[in-house]
Amino acid sequence: MSKPIKSITIWHFMKRVITWLLLVLIALGSLIQMAGCSLLNPGRLVLPAKEDIQKIINEAQDGDIIDIVDLLVPEWLYIHDEYYGYWKTVTRYDDYTFVIPKGLVVTLAGDPRLTIAGIAFVCEGGNTITLDDLNIYCYQDQAPSTLHFTYGKNELILKGSSRLENAYQPFDTTNDERQGYGAAVGVPPEVTLTISGQGCLYATGNGSAASIGGGYNESSGSIIITDGYIDASVIYSQTGMCGAAIGGGSGAAGGKTTINGGRVYVSAYNGAAGIGGGYGAGIGEVTINGGKVFAIAQDGGAAIGSSVNGGNGLININGGEVSTYGSAFSVYSNSSPGIGNGVGGSGVVLNIKGGILTAWGDAHSDQQAINCMLRSLPSAYRWSIQTTLESGTVPETFPDKAFVNDPRYYYVRIEAE
Repeated sequence: MSKPIKSITIWHFMKRVITWLLLVLIALGSLIQMAGCSLLNPGRLVLPAKEDIQKIINEAQDGDIIDIVDLLVPEWLYIHDEYYGYWKTVTRYDDYTFVIPKGLVVTLAGDPRLTIAGIAFVCEGGNTITLDDLNIYCYQDQAPSTLHFTYGKNELILKGSSRLENAYQPFDTTNDERQGYGAAVGVPPEVTLTISGQGCLYATGNGSAASIGGGYNESSGSIIITDGYIDASVIYSQTGMCGAAIGGGSGAAGGKTTINGGRVYVSAYNGAAGIGGGYGAGIGEVTINGGKVFAIAQDGGAAIGSSVNGGNGLININGGEVSTYGSAFSVYSNSSPGIGNGVGGSGVVLNIKGGILTAWGDAHSDQQAINCMLRSLPSAYRWSIQTTLESGTVPETFPDKAFVNDPRYYYVRIEAE
């Protein structure tokens, strides 16, 4: 009787072993499937070195798509986050700054669910770059900008929704070595960048630089926006000196900004302009021919115009819908005018030949909607004004241009017919 009992015991033992092996294989197969790889094709378990990625970029042809996620994010981590359904920031602790060769036309593709930190691109000039769902974050001293254009005429085409950010660390304002650093999209002097496409771009500078434009203590080049949705904002700077959302970095003037279409939303703090000059600087030239523009500024800089104590500049509104709002960050800070000179500034001139301008100042602190010389108006227009003056004192006709910047007129709307 002992032999059959022994045979049955061995059989049960073998069944358990086989069962556990099958469960292990099933579990392993599930993990392999989640990782998107097989034993013969291990996927992105081992990533290429930085030099190998740069070689891929150097060998790219016009029209190629470079999948940044494919090159820099391990497949197991990417699929894991997709499986559990939440977004993820993947941090690359090395300096992953890549050079885009001069003249190259290329798409930088990402994934809307992932943000990759520690990544920057420096374009040598004459480039056409398409951003397709690319979310990247650049460290402060890693590169001049998260996406930097160094020379000539360039194009930035928006596809999907992309977010470019620059790390926030207050600059030592005595350190000239950091001049030109800190923008999300760097457009230094003598560079032209045209932004177009049907996608979205969210750009955030590091506080001391512009979001789109010049770096710290650097003026911007020429920025032309023809289409797309652009949201440019500047992080509140502990140094007390910010760059413009679009325009110059802290201490530097805006260059030439032209908006022909699209939807543009900007916000700035610490005395910088929303569109125009960085802290303590003039506007340069802003021309709006079309599209919808919403600009807000706090702490004394104009929503569109110069910054606190800023200098000369020119604003031309020929079309589109322009809304500007000036406010105060707190009861202890300066309020901002809607358009024109920042607090303590002078020399900005406004020409309105078409479109709609709606400008708000801060009625609570007698900050005017328009704080500059209004040099020209459309040949035919409708207008409305709100004032802190007592009821019945609003003029029956549009005020003389010299009185438009009266701080009691905190709301002005001018619509060309």
